[in-house]
Amino acid sequence: MYGPGLDFVSKHPTPTLSLRRCVLIASLSSGLIGCAVSEPPVIPSLPVDAAASYRGPQFVWYDLFSNDVEGASAFYGELFGWEFESNSEYGNFSLARLNGTPVAGLVRIDEARAESVPPQWVPNLLVGDVDEVTGHFTESGTVLKGPDDMPDRGRIAVVEDPEGAPLLLLQTGNGLPGSPDGTHGRFLWTELWSTDLSVSLPFYEAAVGFTRVAGPDGLDPNYRILGTGDRRLAGLIEIPYDSVRPHWLSYISVADPVEVVRKAESLGGRVIIAPDETSGRIAAVIADPTGGVFGIQKWPLEGHGKEQP
Repeated sequence: MYGPGLDFVSKHPTPTLSLRRCVLIASLSSGLIGCAVSEPPVIPSLPVDAAASYRGPQFVWYDLFSNDVEGASAFYGELFGWEFESNSEYGNFSLARLNGTPVAGLVRIDEARAESVPPQWVPNLLVGDVDEVTGHFTESGTVLKGPDDMPDRGRIAVVEDPEGAPLLLLQTGNGLPGSPDGTHGRFLWTELWSTDLSVSLPFYEAAVGFTRVAGPDGLDPNYRILGTGDRRLAGLIEIPYDSVRPHWLSYISVADPVEVVRKAESLGGRVIIAPDETSGRIAAVIADPTGGVFGIQKWPLEGHGKEQP
């Protein structure tokens, strides 16, 4: 988040973070969107504020695509206190809750494709009109699936931006999901790792209205904040090496990054970027035992409100 920047990211070539298109489509077909050859799964609805009005794009949900949902569930359950819910109606989808509130989804990558595809967290971006935004990905990126209507969830499309970073677009019809609140164990921030800012910046400005906005005092000049108006909604860094493909990295809020890293290692996780390598020891990047990569960020920070990254 505000810690990650070229000063330490370049030291650590991260595992290739990619979902091959056929696998992403297949996993979504059986886990999220529904399959043409059987009844679509019943996916739990997101927690929403029915009275809220759309204010612009924002990241509201995160799904882990994994070939070992049981192993991932055990890891995240111990690390963050998440509890998991799955049943036959959900198909390949499992729901993670924290203190009863849904926080994330887990989608099983089927066994036939598991060996060739690494697990990955994929964020869901709330937009006002999925069909309109999908049109931009049709022109300059790739539309993998949809747009399709999902009961109790909204209208969804699975896309890749011009550099190949996967993303789920979501348009809700029964209220708006809440914004990150800085609670330990909940998602807080989303960050695009790009190989070419001259491509990613204008694309997301045209597609969803993201522009570069002012960050906090002392922010690394190589770290860019994307948002709308005065809203800070995502980070953007340029990947300084060839071993990592463009992707969206998702961060989870924690009270003590050092302690979370220690516990993650004891549970079989692997530290890619340690807190000691970040300014103020406030962030880290971890791979879970199944290979899913995510960030952690201490929050709130001194001088920042709990609700606004």
